[in-house]
Amino acid sequence: RGGDAVGNALVRAVVVGDRSAVAPATDDAWRAAGVYHALSVSGLHLAVVALAAFAALTRLAALIGPLTARVSPRRAAAVAALPIAIGYTLITGGQVATVRALVVVAIMLVGEACERRARIADVLGLAALAAIGHRPSVVFDPAFELSFVAAITLVASARGAAAATPARGWRRAARWLATALRTSWHVTATTAPISAWHFGQVSLGGVVGNLVAGPAFELAALPLGVIGTVVSAVTPTVGGLVLDVAIAIAGWAAAAIAVTAATRARATPW
Repeated sequence: RGGDAVGNALVRAVVVGDRSAVAPATDDAWRAAGVYHALSVSGLHLAVVALAAFAALTRLAALIGPLTARVSPRRAAAVAALPIAIGYTLITGGQVATVRALVVVAIMLVGEACERRARIADVLGLAALAAIGHRPSVVFDPAFELSFVAAITLVASARGAAAATPARGWRRAARWLATALRTSWHVTATTAPISAWHFGQVSLGGVVGNLVAGPAFELAALPLGVIGTVVSAVTPTVGGLVLDVAIAIAGWAAAAIAVTAATRARATPW
């Protein structure tokens, strides 16, 4: 599609796992900013795609009268979203982190299809046991340790945020920002010992970097990139325009990350 060269390369990387056009300088900047995980197809990417598909299909099913008379919209959406999640995992190469996330997503969607709500902490535990049962040595894999520790931290932080009293207006925005900073700090703190042990360094820039890469990539560029790719198969004109927006957002995020990397707070390597 053209557009911003860096943004174009990043959208290809996060949507279909093609990192061939991502420059080494971009890799270095995102690693220094502590958000390198956003450049690869990860479990979080799959979760975003699956959740977006589930939400869209739920709304679509609710508009189909004959269908809602027979089955609930959420149940129908769960059945339709599962093959989408499986297909996305296969298209992006079936990375280990994505496959582990697929186990979690599949259990959650099957639970919705059966009208039984699964607890995310239990599902994470089952996914960990499945991975260990398949290959016990995975417990020494940095990717396994980082992904599950980060996921558990996110679950714990979400529970704390859910317990807070509701707020409106600017207080709601301020609380969201404070919660995002606190969650990012928690993830950085809990994964820091693992990073220090395996890689000999800890990047604290992720506390701020995740506030940029998270919303811009996971909630904007990624879903828009996936939607644009799918729509392009039917109408290239409309799909291409959606992809252009995704590329522009990715380019803006890359520029912000470059600034963050230049002013990073990085611990002295061990």
